[in-house]
Amino acid sequence: MRAHDFASYNGVFNMTMTYRLDSDVPALYGSTAIVHNKLNGKDRRHSEEDYSVGKKGLAVWFVSNCYKYLPRFAFAKELLKHMDLDIFGKCGKDIVCPEKGYDCSDSIIKQYKFYLAFESYHCREYITEKFWRNALENEAVPIVLGPPKCDYEQIAPPNSFIHVDDFESPEDLAAYLKRLDKDKELYNQYLKWRALPIPTESIFSDFGSAWCRLCKKLHDVDTTERKVYTDIDGWLKGKNNEKCEPVIFLDYTDPRNNLLLYNPYVRDSAIESNFIFVF
Repeated sequence: MRAHDFASYNGVFNMTMTYRLDSDVPALYGSTAIVHNKLNGKDRRHSEEDYSVGKKGLAVWFVSNCYKYLPRFAFAKELLKHMDLDIFGKCGKDIVCPEKGYDCSDSIIKQYKFYLAFESYHCREYITEKFWRNALENEAVPIVLGPPKCDYEQIAPPNSFIHVDDFESPEDLAAYLKRLDKDKELYNQYLKWRALPIPTESIFSDFGSAWCRLCKKLHDVDTTERKVYTDIDGWLKGKNNEKCEPVIFLDYTDPRNNLLLYNPYVRDSAIESNFIFVF
């Protein structure tokens, strides 16, 4: 999206549907209400429950886009110097499932207390399935790196994540995670939101329900006052991209000599693209 020139589409579109909250129809990668329902169903968890039970590992990261995009790889590299961190996917250890054709990544993540929900792009409000699907739905506390903390606080369950910006360095973050690992009461503070009432649906809805809201909005539109984006290129890039950190690539590194993650299984693949719909 950032590299594409949308200027030729100025004056064409009258509605937007993206992950950004200032879209006409916000289409987020997840929502607090949906996570609540998937985890709890009709049963409410107790506020004094020990959520650390059954957790065998400290932190895990599933990552498959292995170009050395900074700062997420650099940050992970520093974390590895100070704490245990298991890495799976194309950039880490192969996932070996008991049954062929069965994706056991969820069951692996559930064995860990923390999940590195590091976004590929550091743009305002760009919070993907790494946070919702990989971390929260698998009962792991997400360690987030990407948008600023205030963006997460707008849509995430209360006190449900740890933002890297709250720490002076990866070493300080590692020390805090190891402290939580030894203190059940402190660790459980990050999962008490599961005992809260399920929030009512709001505009901050996931991508699936966004299609229904788009349909309703189109039916309810006032044709006498139709909105037109005279500068769709400016809307897409201006507010969002001026707050995006630049994408920096390092040269391709042969997996046999890769020291970035201190892992012999690392190999490179194309970096993921930004997921945008514009109507």
